[in-house]
Amino acid sequence: MLSPIGMIFYPFMARTHRIPTFCLLLASCFVLPLPSAHASSQPVSLASQNVRYSLDLVESSDGSTTDATGSMTYSVRRTCTAWETVQKLEIQSTTRKHGPELMLSDYVASESLDGRHLTFRTQERVNGRILQTVSGQAQLNRDGSGSVTYDRPLAKKLSLPAGTMFPMAHTGALISAAIASQNELTTPLFDGTLPDGAQDSYATLVGWTTTPSPTSPPSLRALPTGHIHVAYYDRSQQDMIPTYTIGMHSYANGVVDRLDLDFGDFRMNGILRTLELPREPTCAHPPETISRVTP
Repeated sequence: MLSPIGMIFYPFMARTHRIPTFCLLLASCFVLPLPSAHASSQPVSLASQNVRYSLDLVESSDGSTTDATGSMTYSVRRTCTAWETVQKLEIQSTTRKHGPELMLSDYVASESLDGRHLTFRTQERVNGRILQTVSGQAQLNRDGSGSVTYDRPLAKKLSLPAGTMFPMAHTGALISAAIASQNELTTPLFDGTLPDGAQDSYATLVGWTTTPSPTSPPSLRALPTGHIHVAYYDRSQQDMIPTYTIGMHSYANGVVDRLDLDFGDFRMNGILRTLELPREPTCAHPPETISRVTP
């Protein structure tokens, strides 16, 4: 979202999909210039937010998932130096093969305001059993290349390709491209939810309009709005089948009120239930802004 949009979801490894970490975006007085050559130079305002979504099953591709409900809470706070993100995703499902399953995903990250440093921790559990914990830190150079150093599940260091974005920077890039009337954005993304480095992302941006919607939350009615669809791909695979996809109805400030989550064997819809925009911090110096050169 990613990622919403810089919004971000991330999957459970015990299944054929991951449960995604959703990097949402909201408006603030912090202006995030676009960090990639693939998108427009249109600046985007992101803001701190606390949101909660309800999730419901809408389709099971092969009938193996007979029921699924859930919720997601997402909190992102801007400090004077970083974006602090906490996401909790819970899905209760019933499958023909495994019966009832309670899937939990906890994601915590801190991304520097200049988009160059990320610390992260992700833990995934099914029926109380920890499937995997991923933690470490990553850093990027001005061209988006860099490295990630993992603490768990194994201590190792991997390279990140040029053009890589972290979640909040990716969020800003998606919204900026949409507002600038671009219809797609392609870039590597690293969020700290997988133990094997960056993944590729391809986003389509459609239907953006400045016409206010009377059904929108009061604080969002004057904002442009549109649809963003993001597909994520394993960089080690050569096929064109995404690992998972996310569809979002987003406002220009990054608030997302409707979600379409495709986990491969089943799809869920998400509806915004609560929205809080916390007061932004007062900093002694203006926050840093992202500034990268292209390769």
